[in-house]
Parts: sequence; structure tokens; C-alpha cells
Amino acid sequence: MALSNAFAFIKYIQSSNDFRKSCYSCKSKTDLITILACYGIAFTDEEFREAISASLFKCQTENEALEIKQIEWLYNLYPEK
Repeated sequence: MALSNAFAFIKYIQSSNDFRKSCYSCKSKTDLITILACYGIAFTDEEFREAISASLFKCQTENEALEIKQIEWLYNLYPEK
């Protein structure tokens, strides 16, 4: 079920400017996880990697793939939890 949360995170980042701004304003992985918890989103690093991989597989253009890679970069910006 948490894999669906990882997909929800990707969708929210793509569709909500406010959510995206909140995520980009984080100073640590703990801050990011706190924001995600406010949205009822929780997933493991492995589930996130699976969601990114599946999302990249579905991409039909280079721009779509770059958008997914940017989301991956944001999540991995803070390696510690």
C-alpha cells in the first residue's frame, strides 16, 4: 500500500504548486517526511525507487523523464532520515 503513497507523492509534486514549494523549502529529509506525513503519505526508500522506476518506464518523451528525474533528485537531496 505504501507503494501507492510513493506514486501519490510523484503525482502531488507534478500537480500542486503549493505542495512542490513546501517540499523544495525543506532543510532536511526529516522536514520532507514531516510534510509528507501531513498529507498522509508514507513510504520507504525502496518503494520510492520502485515508483520512480515504474514512472520512468511509462515516460514517452525526454521531458517527461526529466521531470521524474527531478522528483527523484528532490527526494534524494537529503540522504539521512
